Amino acid sequence: ILEFESALETAGLGDSFYREQNFARATETYTEGLAELQVILSSVETVFQNSLRQAEDAFGRKDAVTAIDDFTLAVLLDPSSEDAQIGLKRALVLDQVLTLADLAEQLVEDNALEEAKRVYEEVVSLDSYNESARQNIDQVTQLILEADFSRIMSRGYELLQIGDAEQAIIQFESASSLGVS
Repeated sequence: ILEFESALETAGLGDSFYREQNFARATETYTEGLAELQVILSSVETVFQNSLRQAEDAFGRKDAVTAIDDFTLAVLLDPSSEDAQIGLKRALVLDQVLTLADLAEQLVEDNALEEAKRVYEEVVSLDSYNESARQNIDQVTQLILEADFSRIMSRGYELLQIGDAEQAIIQFESASSLGVS
């Protein structure tokens, strides 16, 4: 920013020389200002790459504020960067995603599997690039399936113990159709 302000100041000085009709000095000053602006332009890609890297690092550290700031700068420097745009969208919901992920983990620990799955799905709806939440949905879905299998098998054994073999077989067949081994 200081470099840009300096370049603008140099250009303003060139304007003053031009108004005073000191055209040689105006041209010289404009050339200096142009050179300063070209240096700034040549550094944009480096600043963009540094901002993007710092933003990704902050995101990895779960530092939403820094990630938002750095991704915002990256988007400003290169609005066509898909990585910067996606990163900014993700950083904007990072705190909410982290809170929901913690809640979902607690729900899994409490064996509230259906609710945990719903919360993980909410995480994915906020951050569609969150692979961890997608994997957790798959894992929780498998846990739900295994719990259903156990419940149905237990019911089948209960039916066997009371002598209702026909209903027990129906339960066992139902459990078998779940595909759990």
